[in-house]
Amino acid sequence: MMKKRIHIVTLFGLLIGVFPDIVAQEKDAYTYQLAKAGAIKPMGWIKNQVGRDLEEGLISSFGRISNTVTYNLFVHKNRRNDRTYDDRKEWWSGEHEGYWKDAIIRMAYLTGNEQYTDSARTWVNEIINNTDASGYIGIYQQGNTPHTRYNFTGPNGELWTQSRIMVALAAYYEFTGEERVLDHLKKAVRLTMEKYRNKNPFATGTDGGTGHGVGYFEILEWLYRTTGDKAYAEFAKKLYADLDRAETNIEDLAPKRLKAEKPYFSDHGAHIAEGFMAPFWLQALYPSPEYEQYTRNAMYKLNYATTPSGAMRADEDVEERKGTAGEAYEYCGITELISPFNSMIGFSGDMKLADRTERAVFNAAQGARFADLSAISYLTKDNRIAIEPKKKLGRYTFDSNHYAASCCALNSGRVMPYYIQGMWMDKADGTGVAAVMFGPSSYAATVKGTKVNIEEQTAYPFEDEIDFVFTVERPTAFTFTFRKPFGAAADISGAGDARIDTTGQTVTLTKVWKTGDKVRVRFDFDIEQVADVDETGNQQYFIQRGPLLYALAFPYTRQKLKEHGDSGFYQWKVTSTDREGWNYRLPRNASFGFAGKEHPRDVEFPFDQPVLKIRTRFEDMHGNKVNASLVPMGNTVMRRVAFPIAP
Repeated sequence: MMKKRIHIVTLFGLLIGVFPDIVAQEKDAYTYQLAKAGAIKPMGWIKNQVGRDLEEGLISSFGRISNTVTYNLFVHKNRRNDRTYDDRKEWWSGEHEGYWKDAIIRMAYLTGNEQYTDSARTWVNEIINNTDASGYIGIYQQGNTPHTRYNFTGPNGELWTQSRIMVALAAYYEFTGEERVLDHLKKAVRLTMEKYRNKNPFATGTDGGTGHGVGYFEILEWLYRTTGDKAYAEFAKKLYADLDRAETNIEDLAPKRLKAEKPYFSDHGAHIAEGFMAPFWLQALYPSPEYEQYTRNAMYKLNYATTPSGAMRADEDVEERKGTAGEAYEYCGITELISPFNSMIGFSGDMKLADRTERAVFNAAQGARFADLSAISYLTKDNRIAIEPKKKLGRYTFDSNHYAASCCALNSGRVMPYYIQGMWMDKADGTGVAAVMFGPSSYAATVKGTKVNIEEQTAYPFEDEIDFVFTVERPTAFTFTFRKPFGAAADISGAGDARIDTTGQTVTLTKVWKTGDKVRVRFDFDIEQVADVDETGNQQYFIQRGPLLYALAFPYTRQKLKEHGDSGFYQWKVTSTDREGWNYRLPRNASFGFAGKEHPRDVEFPFDQPVLKIRTRFEDMHGNKVNASLVPMGNTVMRRVAFPIAP
């Protein structure tokens, strides 16, 4: 059993490392350019998971699980904002349809599934072919009377629903290169920009649909990055000022709230995630002391609300509560922070943000789903020993479609595609490429006019070693960059005559690269014992190593509570069958041993059964020593992550 060094740090200190001040970066250009969808291909366990999620999980069957995604609202455009449909707000189905199609489009093209790429093509053609002369892409009826598109006298989901289908169309454009899709997106966004040129879209209502409109910053940033047209950035600047002048349910992101570190975030967590990028993007393009202050305070507040697994504490609302192992978080909040963080890395160059994404994706997101994606828990806690089926309208249960809302179930299919989107980036100055977030994949790029393909051969995060294998059209000098994950030192072999720079958050290797070059990197991760102090001052500790959080797993049973139609997908009652160990305590001088499978790259689905373990010794309530093994949190359903220290 291999022994590892143990580092004891505080959770707040850890998060300051994960979320440093990213505003002191070059402001006149992006540092990295996000890769176009399709340039990055998942391999190994990531491709296996995405493929199984698509073919067997709840996403592809959601049309049978619920009718909320099947109205083709972006084709029919027949909603009014003074009505409910199926007893739900008029924008809910637009949101759900956007989530659903975005997930399937990305999953299908990433895995090469022709059945679903055919579906994607049909959906996109239907939307584009049914767009009228105005260019409108949305869900609302045309007209000049109240409650029709752009004529809202109350709450509305205009910006929000547009943004959800537009990110799906943007992905389709990047995968296929169909210019007409980009042309329609530009025209549709220009229409909305014109309609709101002298109008505040946040001023007419305080419901979720209006506040969710902060998601529109995502498509504006994509269009600016894709076309270079600064009109999209100028409209984003106007939109952010509109948010500050309005009274919505998402004031946490408005300048009036971000002028100070406190109060902490209090509003709906998913809203905060969706619009989190906005002040950082504006600071990158229009640097000012005010924007810098907003970004610093936004990160400070997010740090405070972040749980050990990397999720933002929010059982719907954040409620100014500190993120600890005993606090709940929403699945939507996990998903909706990935894309903003990808973009923030692009214009800030701050690789520590990738640490945050890896932590949330490999721990919080995996630990809140069944491994086969047949069900997810809408609300989850890091420490979880019981699930009350009726609490919070069933949000804590494992379900394929929660009664409270379908959003979290649908967002489960978007996690890995958006993670993949941020794995590789190009240097914005054209001098090279960067491996940003890790996992088995390949990246096809053009550097200095030369086609380059790099395979990342690894089982990361289930092994510490990565082989980067290069195929180059012709020998070409460029810089290959990879991040130092969680500050770990890296042993490098195979770099040959490369000029190596290890300063800062990355390692750069500059040389003339040729086909067959292979660089092996091995990260030296330490086992860390991290303090988790809740609002009452009670101190516990959790155990992490690199990107993975480790948990004491508890056995459980599953019982079907109800089936959704004839879909074969269910709501589940999950019950712990043995709680022995829930009250274990860590000795003051705990020691740990790390062990893993010899060939982790051969494991097709490493979140099905643990391939890594940390062995340690606890004390029970009577002071007896108990040997136990901790496993990655993503391998668990019922678990304890944070433990008190024995007296």
